[in-house]
Amino acid sequence: MENLADQLRVEVIGGVIFVRVECHISEEIVRRRHDLVLRYVDATGFKNILFDLRYAHSPTEAGRGLQTKLNAQLQARELRLALVVSDSATAFLARQTFFGLHHRVFYDDVSRGAKWLRESGESD
Repeated sequence: MENLADQLRVEVIGGVIFVRVECHISEEIVRRRHDLVLRYVDATGFKNILFDLRYAHSPTEAGRGLQTKLNAQLQARELRLALVVSDSATAFLARQTFFGLHHRVFYDDVSRGAKWLRESGESD
């Protein structure tokens, strides 16, 4: 198994927690990503999360199912999510997986996703 640090990166830039995934999104990756996001949210107080999924491989069914179960924790913290994807198939899966959360999907545009997160107010 490859090192998770090579597959999953998290950093904070300008009030946004950036999460970059570069692997197959398995249950293990979903769990690790979720734990890291919550740790960063708790440490910084920031509620804006950008998931860069452009280099991720399709999630497993189990990974999607786990994320759906974990969404309640994200929703309870009132997080805003920008999901950056490379294609319509990934966008479709992202919308299904994060349904019910305050999110928006962006195609290959990290800067636009970050800008949307930084904007004040709740308008999409």
